[in-house]
Amino acid sequence: MDPEILMTPALVDALGRVGTAKPEAREEARLQAHWAAQVLAAFGFSYVPAVEDYSHTSIRWNADARLLTTATLPGTELVAGLEVRSLTLRLGDASMALTGKRLADAYGWMRSTVHRQTGLTPSQELKTPSHDLPEHSVADAAAFGGADAVALEELEAWFAAGTALTEAVARRVDGAGAALLWPHHFDVASLITLAGSGEDAQTIGVGLSPGDGGKPQPYWYVTPWPAPPASRLPALEGGGCWHTEGWTGAVLDAAALVGLPDGERRARALTAYVTSAIAAGITLAGRPQ
Repeated sequence: MDPEILMTPALVDALGRVGTAKPEAREEARLQAHWAAQVLAAFGFSYVPAVEDYSHTSIRWNADARLLTTATLPGTELVAGLEVRSLTLRLGDASMALTGKRLADAYGWMRSTVHRQTGLTPSQELKTPSHDLPEHSVADAAAFGGADAVALEELEAWFAAGTALTEAVARRVDGAGAALLWPHHFDVASLITLAGSGEDAQTIGVGLSPGDGGKPQPYWYVTPWPAPPASRLPALEGGGCWHTEGWTGAVLDAAALVGLPDGERRARALTAYVTSAIAAGITLAGRPQ
C-alpha cells in the first residue's frame, strides 16, 4: 500500500501543531479531558439506542466545530459535545465550563439540560460508564481545573491527527470500519476486519492513543489479532517498533514524530509506519496483498 493514500491536508496540519506542551502538562490535560469525556459517554449510554459493539457510547472528533461529539439524540438534532481546549460541555444552545465544577455537577448538568431541551423525564438517572478509568482527583470529587492551556490545545491537535489518519484508513483500506473515539481508553481507532467475525475474527486495529497508564505520552498503534508470535514480527518503516509486553502491536511514539521539523515530514513518517504495519499484519494473517 502506498503511504500517499493516507496523506491528507488535515493530517499534515494537525501534526504541525503538536510537540509544544511539556510532558507532565500533556498528561494532566489528557487525564482531565478523559474524565470529562465520560459525560459524553453517559449521554450515549443513556439516550442513544444501544448496539452490540457499544459504539453508541463512542464519540468523534468534529474538526469543523473543534469538539468531541456524541451520536445524535434520536428524534432531535441534539449532540453532546466537549470543547477540549477549555474543558467545556455543550448541548444545543447550552454550555457548562467544567473548571471549578465536580464530575457529579457535570453529570447533573447533562441530565437536566437534556430534560430542558427534549422533555425527557429529569428523574431518569444518567447511566454513567462502568469501565475502569485512570486514577485522578476528579474521580474523588475534586473539581476540574488547572490543566495547562497549551497542553489542552495540543490534545485537540492529537485527536485531529488521529481522526484524519484513521478516517483515511476507513476510506482507503478494504474491511476498515469507521473512525471512532472510545471513551474507555480515550483512543481514536479504525478496525480492519480481514476474515471471520466475532471472537474468531482476524483483525488489525489502527489508532492513536493520547497516552495511558503504560505509555503516558501519545503514541500510534497497529495491532494484529490474533497476536502473532514475536519471532515472526518484521521490521517497520517510519521509526515504528514492535511492543510485545502485555499486548502485541506496532508502535510509533510521539517523540519519534515531534522531533521532525514540520507537519509534512511528520505525516510522511507516520503514513510510512502505518502502511508498513498494516502490510505486516495482513502478511502475518496469511492473507495475500
